[in-house]
Amino acid sequence: MCTGKRWFHFFQKAVLTFLCLAFLWIMAGSVWKLAKAAHLSLFGEAYEGFSFFLGLFLSALLILVIRAGFLWIGKYNSPKVQRLITLGLFLAMSLCFCVLLSTFHANLRNDCYQDVDTAAWLVDHTSVPVDNKHPGELLPFGISDVVPCLQAINAEAMLLGVLFTWLLVRDSFDIKAANRVLLLCALNPLFYGFTFWYYSNSISIPIMMAIPWVALKGYRALRQPIPRTVRMLFWGAVMGLLVFLGYEIRPTAIFPFIALCVIALFPVGGAGWDALREFISDRRKAKAKGVPEESTPSESKKATPTLPAPAKDLLVAAAAFALVLAVSFSTFFSVRDAYFGELIPYNRPITYWLAMGAHGNGNKSSKDDAIFVKSLSHEDNKSLLCLQRAIDHYRENGVVGTVDLWARKTAHTWSDGFGQISRKIVAGQSETPVFAFLAGPNAGLYELYCQSYRLVCVLGALLFCLGTLSRHRIQWIEWKSSHPEAD
Repeated sequence: MCTGKRWFHFFQKAVLTFLCLAFLWIMAGSVWKLAKAAHLSLFGEAYEGFSFFLGLFLSALLILVIRAGFLWIGKYNSPKVQRLITLGLFLAMSLCFCVLLSTFHANLRNDCYQDVDTAAWLVDHTSVPVDNKHPGELLPFGISDVVPCLQAINAEAMLLGVLFTWLLVRDSFDIKAANRVLLLCALNPLFYGFTFWYYSNSISIPIMMAIPWVALKGYRALRQPIPRTVRMLFWGAVMGLLVFLGYEIRPTAIFPFIALCVIALFPVGGAGWDALREFISDRRKAKAKGVPEESTPSESKKATPTLPAPAKDLLVAAAAFALVLAVSFSTFFSVRDAYFGELIPYNRPITYWLAMGAHGNGNKSSKDDAIFVKSLSHEDNKSLLCLQRAIDHYRENGVVGTVDLWARKTAHTWSDGFGQISRKIVAGQSETPVFAFLAGPNAGLYELYCQSYRLVCVLGALLFCLGTLSRHRIQWIEWKSSHPEAD
């Protein structure tokens, strides 16, 4: 037993060491992104050095503001005051979204335009008139311009994602910690800039954050006294629906679910997993030991381990999850084939994105894979061919090339706090001051703030990992004892 604990402690240290190195590498990329933003700032190349130091000043100012906000939130122990802080921060974020939506009308562009334009084409072929600037009457109640509605849904989706984040932190720790995380969300400039970029990445945020929260609620239900079967059925079904919706909206949305499944393999899974492991272990021991021939039926029954109640409830939740997932996918496939069956062969398979990300410079992928997919006929197995192409790319890279590619991808992906948002926004009939700040001539200052905010967040994650690694004993988050509901 001691050997197992020592091994797990070593594993924890190894993971934290890897995270420290990764965040150090990402932070170097964040500094580089900040320098690049300074080069493109509103002051021009002649003042590039000044712009860079301005970005560092913004980073330091953000640290002071966040620190002061954290201390201010921590001063109040009254639940009523904490709830007022929660309400105030959510109202402030909602007000920012309302101001943006009411003062600046942006036209769709790039990927989000192509998606809406495709929907408009489908509606147009069912006798609903559309045009390029205002894509058709895609909504009921006589709404003729779908763009503002989509952008409002986008803002609501991001607010909903923040709400699930707040619930997750509150139920894992307390309302003070949740309000501190909420403050970080309120200061995040990309939440507001992406209001006008209606796409699967923003729409999937609520599902990504709801998945771990639903897992937490199911975990709590598993630890509460009997009866709990109905609650486990409910949370298992909800998880199945979330995984289905997340996969269909954007496959990366189910990464939290995959992470939860990986975590469950280690000795941090809780009562249900522990009981299930103990049951499997006892069954193996009983099978190896055998039952004496002269034993009575009652003695034989006692010698055979029975499945504990927590493990039974966990299996009930898993069955509900599998059933909802199967019904959802089968229903979706039936509707899709009935209405869009003839268009399915034109889709790019998921393995296409694996092939596209398996080579390049880690920032922008080449167009070779897109040309390759377009050259395939509908009779070809596109999914298998793209998977083979991804394998070929990795073989060409070799071990060193693959490590270099993933290092570059990590730096580009996680250190970028701007996401080229200015290139994804096109002004409508008039260019307002809001547009000038987000994507117009004054967008350099907004980009500096975005990159400074990302630098501060990465620095905070790095310091947290270093602080945890320096402790003699690592204390992981224990859902079973971190909240009164778990007792």
